[in-house]
Amino acid sequence: MPRCEAYSSRLRKGERAIDRLRDCVTGMTELRTERLTLTGVVPEDAAFILELLKDPGWLANISDPGVRNLEDARAYIEDRLSKSLWLVARDRSSDPVGIYGLVDRKGLPHPDIGYANLSRHAGLGYATEGATVLLHHAMHVLGHKVILAITKPHNVASRRVLEKIGLRFLRTVQLPGHDRHWVLYTTQIEEAAGANGVGT
Repeated sequence: MPRCEAYSSRLRKGERAIDRLRDCVTGMTELRTERLTLTGVVPEDAAFILELLKDPGWLANISDPGVRNLEDARAYIEDRLSKSLWLVARDRSSDPVGIYGLVDRKGLPHPDIGYANLSRHAGLGYATEGATVLLHHAMHVLGHKVILAITKPHNVASRRVLEKIGLRFLRTVQLPGHDRHWVLYTTQIEEAAGANGVGT
């Protein structure tokens, strides 16, 4: 990717090429809301990703991926975030707020919409705002007929966001490789209920 390498070179020289680098590397469409800009995650986001993965909210409601330093964070971006439609949301000051995306998760027959914000940004409506535009993009641009979502049963705030953007509770599930149960939400009760591969 010669253009990407050119942007990386300019970035190292201190030039403001980060937005073009994101578009070039990730190939993602930039999404905007009234307060947020959603763009692809690149290795230059490692410091923010490290902070997010160590955030109490992430650890309590998602998992501990074992990311302890910037090198780990860059590897996590390359191995995990760059292989799905993951987006980083930035507010008007260009400060990162959280990550949002669609994940092809083992054990689920349709894409899983996910979102996570730093705890200091909780309660400001960012999750609902970002997830709404991402859901619209997933269904009306990417053409997905069904979108799923999972969260922990006790995560009332996340469940409220899913209901606000139009998803409905389907059932409790246990996914491969996980010893805990999750609550499963869907955009289409009828289609998702008849899909194989998800059990209670």
